[in-house]
Amino acid sequence: MIVPTGRAILLAALTAPLSLMIAAAAPAAWPLGPVWTIAIVALIFADAQLGRPNISLKIETRAPRLAGIGAGAITAWIRLIFGPGQTAPIAEVALAANDLVTVMPSSREAILFDGVGETGFKLVPHRRGEARLEHAHIRWQGPLRLAWCQRVEALDEKKARVT
Repeated sequence: MIVPTGRAILLAALTAPLSLMIAAAAPAAWPLGPVWTIAIVALIFADAQLGRPNISLKIETRAPRLAGIGAGAITAWIRLIFGPGQTAPIAEVALAANDLVTVMPSSREAILFDGVGETGFKLVPHRRGEARLEHAHIRWQGPLRLAWCQRVEALDEKKARVT
């Protein structure tokens, strides 16, 4: 999925008054406003394609197999391995788990070196059973920082037996 960044929205918002001033000062130049808007949208789509949203992505997870209620949080590590050609320096990761554990914080940044990055999440167990890491929501910006490229990857892995 492709979503405009705050930078793209701000760029579009700042150019709207400029387009109105140009149209008021030179009525014959009014087509510049719509042309500029189309250009911004084209830049967002170009940035998204340069960010390669369909690039291969592999996710590896590591977490303890056993955790006790009241013993404190355990750490789950998420490792992102992007395919060749990914140039984003940072990816944001949000982790979703079943209702046996609480994920803290809900999202983290992973700094990528050569397309590989890792980040950790604290899992606080609060009910007995098999805790599952269900989804990883990953997003990164294109090189112009005008578009977010987003992916949701199903994990559905047993990671800890809560006792």
